[in-house]
Amino acid sequence: MNTIIIIDIIFTAISGIGLLWTLKKGKTVFLGHRTYIFAGLLSFIMAYGFFLVFQNEKQRFIEILEDIVGAMIPMWWIFLFFSCLDAMSELDIRKSEKKFRHIFNTMANGYFLINKDGFITDANPASAKILHYNNPREIIGLNFEDLFMYSSLFDKFQNLFSENSTIRNFEIEFKTRNNQIITVTSNFHKIHSLNGILDGLEGTFTDITERKKSERERQRFLKLLDSQNEDLESI
Repeated sequence: MNTIIIIDIIFTAISGIGLLWTLKKGKTVFLGHRTYIFAGLLSFIMAYGFFLVFQNEKQRFIEILEDIVGAMIPMWWIFLFFSCLDAMSELDIRKSEKKFRHIFNTMANGYFLINKDGFITDANPASAKILHYNNPREIIGLNFEDLFMYSSLFDKFQNLFSENSTIRNFEIEFKTRNNQIITVTSNFHKIHSLNGILDGLEGTFTDITERKKSERERQRFLKLLDSQNEDLESI
């Protein structure tokens, strides 16, 4: 019987150390709230056992311990079963988050998450590259309106969102970090909380500066060609 008591002491000590470690980390690892319940139960049993021992009721403690251990065997297997389910769920979540973060960091389009006050709260590496910033951290915290080259264009952007929850293929002229002008085509949509309150905007944008420049050059060439044709016809 003394062996049972020793095993119980060791198991309780290990559980207590595990509980302290999870509290230090700020969360339970895989086991969820059942870790706290199970460790707390074992700690209570051990404390009660020491109380009985000090009261010279060792035999009573042994009898109670035997009954508890017998009753806890099925509970222990149930605990392990649900803990394994927790582990698999958390691994799936981590795998999905890792996949999303990889897509987020490697996508060619810029991405902005904007809160309801108009400040950028998240941005991806592509947005920093397009706007000539060193990294996304330099963009986070900026006022979205300040990136617009013309305030009238931002007013138009706001007016569209006052009537729609989504805008697509909206061209914006942004200011880069070194005050150059770039043209992007954007797609934004509103974000709402669970109770329907507007939380902000989310969207992507693509740099089309070179394409717009090529279009202007083409228009200029066609206009020059038409002018030369008119001159030839007049001769």
